[in-house]
Amino acid sequence: MRTNGHRHVILIFSPFVIIYSPTHSLRTINYQSFSHHLPLLKWTHTVVESPPRSFMKSCYQVKYFNDFINLTRNNRSFSLTQLDQICWHTTKQFVTFTEDSTSTSFIDSLHVQFKVKCFTSLLPTLNELKVRRPDLYNNHDWTCFNSSHMKHFDGSIRLTRCRAEETADHLWSCPVTVDKIRVIIRNTVLRIHADLRSLDKSKVSNISMDRLMQLECWSLEKSESFNFLDNMRCLIPNFLFKVLIDFGCS
Repeated sequence: MRTNGHRHVILIFSPFVIIYSPTHSLRTINYQSFSHHLPLLKWTHTVVESPPRSFMKSCYQVKYFNDFINLTRNNRSFSLTQLDQICWHTTKQFVTFTEDSTSTSFIDSLHVQFKVKCFTSLLPTLNELKVRRPDLYNNHDWTCFNSSHMKHFDGSIRLTRCRAEETADHLWSCPVTVDKIRVIIRNTVLRIHADLRSLDKSKVSNISMDRLMQLECWSLEKSESFNFLDNMRCLIPNFLFKVLIDFGCS
């Protein structure tokens, strides 16, 4: 027996459904008589052709993604999405990718955890720790820990500390480590180029190497368009995805 919000009593005796309402007469419905009639699921007067479970799953995914992309911390991702510069399907696959999909290892979990922290800008940088634990990180003068040797006016060489705020973006654009970051970028492009050659040598040449290097996603300059800092948030740009498709990836 079941009672709904309108005080209707529903009695279920297979294969019959008996509905009793104080304001209406007793009704008995043999639901087996509908077995030869396929039900139609509609959404705003439009017939849903996909399976109901898949449809509801997609609706919830869209809702949760909309809530996520509208968070203040995701203003950058929101603006890039409006410019249609993020390939969200590939980004999702990259963030959740593991070496072995049939089992879960601690190493895979740590990799996914790190990517999620990069994606949500929650890496434990000094700026983030000041917000999380103001009782411990209570000195606003604490800045980036990177230091470099600089020659002063008197000819002496002293160790000088970077005075910029340590944020998630600063990790990949600190002036002290920028040369190392450029080496990492070049090695990454070389690895992509080598992997493309292993797929189809006929589509890859020195020109394709130059084409890869000139993509905006390797730029360390902050701009409204996609740059390297967005790459380090585990976002995959649409133009990189299209270039890889042109070179034979699927």
